[in-house]
Amino acid sequence: MAEDLSTQETDGAGFLWDWVPNERLGPVSFGAPISDYTSMLGLELEHYEEVAGYKESHFKVSGVDIDIYIQDSLVDTIISREVFMWNDANVIESTMEELTRILGTEPDEKDELDLSVDDETAPYQVLDYHDLGLQVWLLNGKVESISCSHDAETEVELETETD
Repeated sequence: MAEDLSTQETDGAGFLWDWVPNERLGPVSFGAPISDYTSMLGLELEHYEEVAGYKESHFKVSGVDIDIYIQDSLVDTIISREVFMWNDANVIESTMEELTRILGTEPDEKDELDLSVDDETAPYQVLDYHDLGLQVWLLNGKVESISCSHDAETEVELETETD
């Protein structure tokens, strides 16, 4: 019988953070109630000051550099800066060439953002993969973080097909 982990205090370091496009990252499924993961992943709510009329808060996963953003108490977006497994490879710190090989596709959009204060830091490359629900941030030619979510349009299409 499988062990029920939903009520055990633990952290995220013990989980495999494998990605299933438009479905989940590791044990966290898009669209699921955040309360399903609070104890299991040792989630801590982080609040930020209101910026431009937008108040942001998210949950930090204990033991691993992953943040979970919610909408109406449901998992909406997950950002990882440490581990993001796809095709048996951790995509974090991959080069652009490795990323293209691992994902098997080119990005739909590429942008460059200079977030440095001193102009000495290289700009970020931001890659969007719309159908995969991914946004990848590269710094100095290596993947620094990946933001993943689900494609709401795909979700609506699937619901319509089953009706």
